[in-house]
Amino acid sequence: MAYWKLEVEGFGKIKKAEIELAPMTLFVGDNNSGKSYLLSLAWAVRKFGDDIFRREFFRKEDDTKSDELGLYFREAIQQAEDKGSAVLNLAHILPQLEVKINQTLEIKKEQLMNMLFHSNCVSVEQIQMKVPENISGNIWINDSQGKMTASFFGIGFIEFSCNLTYEYRINLLLETAIECLLLLPSAVYMPAARTGFMMSKDIINKYAREKAFTLIETEERPASQTFSRPILDFLDVMNDLSQEQDGAGSVSGYCILYTAGNDAGKC
Repeated sequence: MAYWKLEVEGFGKIKKAEIELAPMTLFVGDNNSGKSYLLSLAWAVRKFGDDIFRREFFRKEDDTKSDELGLYFREAIQQAEDKGSAVLNLAHILPQLEVKINQTLEIKKEQLMNMLFHSNCVSVEQIQMKVPENISGNIWINDSQGKMTASFFGIGFIEFSCNLTYEYRINLLLETAIECLLLLPSAVYMPAARTGFMMSKDIINKYAREKAFTLIETEERPASQTFSRPILDFLDVMNDLSQEQDGAGSVSGYCILYTAGNDAGKC
């Protein structure tokens, strides 16, 4: 089975890299070689995809008439309006969809870095997504009683009003298609060989307690965020699971179920 590939250039110590985003991806290598950076970026594309790709494809109605992908979706919507239904074949739109995804990543790469590291000190020269060649499926669009519904490859479904502009409806269809193809299921970052990350929970809790009783930030103790978003997300998951009755068993069971679910749910 082929999966999406993430291509990166000029990211920390990484001059150039290509990662296949399989349901479970393990990074093994020397210390300080860029493993955490690369894995964090793969996590961020999946985790923040909803924010990055939301209504960023077509800003104006005329854009949907001059763009090949926009025109393809526009004609499908019009067909559904006229005949009650339409079918979009994924193979026909994948090349154009890949272009749109990468154009958006280029525009939003600084925002993505800020969301990932909570800082503007980390940059990336280029982020690109490469679509698997053998991926297939259909988007079914139906029009009934003033409402449209769309089913995506058997794993996604949306409903929206026919009164919305073509530009809005096309963006909505594109966002959902990308979510089903690229962003589902959700990503979990697991720093398996970094036990220090687990110990860092105590540091975060201590900082939070101090901040809770300090009303004014001072130069001696400025506001800061020591850890990147995937680490904090990982610690949140582990903390929530550790509160359950089975404790460590819940953590290990979650890892097993998540991996199995990812494998079963990947397009």
